[in-house]
Amino acid sequence: MLSHHVDSAVPTPRVYVVEDDPTLLRATLAMLAGVSSVRLSGFPSAEAFLAGFDGTAPGVLVLDYLLPGLSGEELLERFFPAPCDVPVVMLSAAATVPLAVRLVKRGVRDVLEKPASAARLVELVTQLVGEEREAWPLRAARRQFLTALGMLSPREREVMDELLRGGANKDVAVALNISPRTVEIHRGRVLQKMGAASVVELMRRREELGLRI
Repeated sequence: MLSHHVDSAVPTPRVYVVEDDPTLLRATLAMLAGVSSVRLSGFPSAEAFLAGFDGTAPGVLVLDYLLPGLSGEELLERFFPAPCDVPVVMLSAAATVPLAVRLVKRGVRDVLEKPASAARLVELVTQLVGEEREAWPLRAARRQFLTALGMLSPREREVMDELLRGGANKDVAVALNISPRTVEIHRGRVLQKMGAASVVELMRRREELGLRI
């Protein structure tokens, strides 16, 4: 069940660094030690990052463009929607303007040429961590809402959609060709699973979260 209140406490942000060169990975992690109040995690490949990614806390990804196996860009295409849920700083030894434009369109926040300036990298990651920390409560609430939504049966989802369009029980019954009593039963289950006391509350919460479902 979706709780009425989302805990405002923000978990410690994670900063992920994906770099296949061990020396550069250690150097990048050492640079980022200057970012306060974060957990640093280093990975030698995109595949290792996927296995170790923790989406339960705000995160920032510092990603090498050229990697063995999945490249940095392929990782974005496979793992992230557009724009990226986790802000990404891409590092490239050949950070051309066309490449930077393409990556920014994919949702990458910035592209830095390797070797990156320690001051610039720390400044950028610090900024992104701050933004993610601030955005986390709303993002967590959205994720919680969508998780509860996924627990609805197909028929419950149909009933909910009709109710959110403003339909009364009898209107929903006609639209779905079911009895008003069946609508009433599904309505109760929807509200219970979504953690709402009424359809009006469910509507309000959806609007507060900026969802159009």
